[in-house]
Amino acid sequence: MTPLPLVDSGTPFRNSVAAPFDAGVPALVLRLDHNPFHHGTLGAVRTLGRAGVEVHAVVESAASPVTRSRHLHTAHTVPPGFRGVSGPVDPESTVELLRRVSERIGRRAVLIAMDDLSAVHTAAHAHRLAGRYLLPAQPPGLPGLLADKAGLAGVCAAAGIAHPPSVLLAGEDDIPGAVRLLGLPLVAKWSRPWLLPPAAGLRSTTVVRSPAAVRALCARAGAAGSPLLLQRYLPDGPDTDWFFHGCFSGADPGADPGTDPGDEAPAAAAAAAAAAAAPPVLAPAPAPGSGVPATGPGAGSPTASGWGAPVCLLGGSGRKELSWPPRAGLTAKGRWAPHPEAEAAALRLVAHVGYRGILDLDFRRDRATGALQLLDANPRPGAQFRLFAGPAGGHGPELDVVRALYLDLTGRRVPAPPARPGRVFLAENYALLSALTPVRGGGTGGSGAGADRAGVETAWYAPDDPRPLFAMARAWLARGAAKAVRRPR
Repeated sequence: MTPLPLVDSGTPFRNSVAAPFDAGVPALVLRLDHNPFHHGTLGAVRTLGRAGVEVHAVVESAASPVTRSRHLHTAHTVPPGFRGVSGPVDPESTVELLRRVSERIGRRAVLIAMDDLSAVHTAAHAHRLAGRYLLPAQPPGLPGLLADKAGLAGVCAAAGIAHPPSVLLAGEDDIPGAVRLLGLPLVAKWSRPWLLPPAAGLRSTTVVRSPAAVRALCARAGAAGSPLLLQRYLPDGPDTDWFFHGCFSGADPGADPGTDPGDEAPAAAAAAAAAAAAPPVLAPAPAPGSGVPATGPGAGSPTASGWGAPVCLLGGSGRKELSWPPRAGLTAKGRWAPHPEAEAAALRLVAHVGYRGILDLDFRRDRATGALQLLDANPRPGAQFRLFAGPAGGHGPELDVVRALYLDLTGRRVPAPPARPGRVFLAENYALLSALTPVRGGGTGGSGAGADRAGVETAWYAPDDPRPLFAMARAWLARGAAKAVRRPR
C-alpha cells in the first residue's frame, strides 16, 4: 500500500475550554467517500478542535477545504487508487489505512465516522481496531443493517415503526407486481449505496415514473453492487421533511471503552449478525414472487444481551426548510423544532436494535394520512449535526453529538444541554442554490422563514476559522466553470 501523504495544516487553534474536555485523547475524523464539499467533516473538526482536542482527519486530497482549518492538527490523505473507480472500497484496505494512520497519531484515538462506508467498515472490524481506536461497543453488523435500505425496512416492520411500503427486487420479473403495489411514480433506492462505484454513474436514490425506467435501473444491479429497492413515493410539501440526530450510550460501565463487542455481549452480536444476514421483511408486504419471507429481524434487542436499553445522551428533531436538490436532497437549511413523533420513533428504533453511537434519521410526513414515515437511517453524524448544539448544563462548554460521543468514549459524564428550538443551520453553498431554484408549483425552494434569537450556525463561515470558506468557494466556482465548459452547446 502506498504510504499515506500528510498535510501540515499549521498550529491548530486552541480555545480555553474547561473540563470535561481535557481528556488528552486525540480524535480521528474519518470519511472515505469522495466529497470535498462535505461540510459535516469540517463541523466535526471544528467542534473537537475548539474543545482542545488534537484532531486528525482522513480526507480525499490535500486540496480538500477541511485541510485549511486551523482546528485540524493533521490531515491524512488517502493513497492514490484507494477507492477504485470500478468497485467499492475493500474492507481490508480500510483496516490497513486505519492502522497506518494510528501509527502516525502515536496513541489510541476516538474514531468519528462521517459517512456510511466508514461507519459500516469500522463497526464490522471493531475487534481488529480496538487497541488503536475508541469506538461504540455494539454488534458489528448493526450499522450495516440500519444503513441498508432493505435492512431498515425489515427493522421498521419488526419494531412497528412507520415506513413507506417497499419491495426488494429479486429480478425484472418482480417489477410488474411491485408497480401494482406501490403505484407510480415511485422511489428507487440501491439497497447498499455505499457500494456504488464512482464510475457507474448511478445515483443512490431516483424518482422513477415508468416501468421501463425501473427495468433500466434493475439491469444495472450488477454494477451497483446491491439489489434495487422500490418504495412508495411520498409527495413533498411544506413541513413534510424532518430529521433526528442523537448520540446513544449503553455499554457496560465496567468495560474498557472500545472493547470488542463480541467479548462484551456475544448474544447481542450473534443476534444482530443473524438479522443482518437474513432477508428482511418489507413493509407492509413483499411483492408477489419477491421471495422475501414473512419474518423480521427482531433479534438484536438490548434486552436479550444483558446490556440494558441504550441511553440518549443528546438528541433533537429538526425541520428541513431548504434542501439540495430542492425538496429531495441534503439539508441546506434546517431548523431545530421539537417533533414528538419523530423523537419517539427514534427512541423506539434504538431500543429495538440496541444501537450505540451517533444516529441520523430522515423522515417525511405522508400528506394523505398525516403520519410521519422513517425514510433513512444513517449510523453516523448528519452533515447538519451542529444544529443541535447547546451549553452543557445550561452554562458550561457547548455540546453537540460529536462532543457527546467523544466524552462518552473517553469515560466522562455527558451533561445534558438545554434545548434551543428555533436555532438554524445553514449550508451556504447549497442554500443559495436551493433558494434560487424554482420548484414545481411556483416559487423557489425556500420557506422564507428567518432565524430567531436562538441563533444561526453556518456550515462554512466561522470568524475564528475563515480559510475553509474561501477554499470551498474557489473549488466550488472551479467545478461550476468546468461543468459549463463540458456542457453541450
